[in-house]
Amino acid sequence: MEQLQAEMERRRSTIPALSRRAAELRRQLASVELELKALGSMSLTAFASIAPMKSTAGKKANKASSAARGRKGKGGGPTLSTRIVEEVNASQDPVRLRDLVARVSKAMGREVSKSFLVQMSSTMRRLVDAKAVAQVERGLYKKV
Repeated sequence: MEQLQAEMERRRSTIPALSRRAAELRRQLASVELELKALGSMSLTAFASIAPMKSTAGKKANKASSAARGRKGKGGGPTLSTRIVEEVNASQDPVRLRDLVARVSKAMGREVSKSFLVQMSSTMRRLVDAKAVAQVERGLYKKV
């Protein structure tokens, strides 16, 4: 029993060092993303900044988080955010939201319903806030 307690204490003592290391790696990642953005490239981790990072402390080790598994859309394809950013980046001129909805729905094989319009609108807001796309004016978006 004492050996088990000693082992648990040893492992607990490594938590602060690992937390500091994780913070340092996040700072390095942010620096690399800034360099990529300066070069005009869109990093894959820009989508991770759309949703806030959550601590995995206390969770079971055998359950991988969605970030660790890699985000995928329904059916294993790209997420809605990924498709939107790809469509906006593919266009040289600013894109209207209605045109974007038509392109993305066609690519996803979905009907344009009221709920899909709401989904697109809220996703666009998150992408603008995360600086993955830029909003020129109401309903008009361009690549960053």
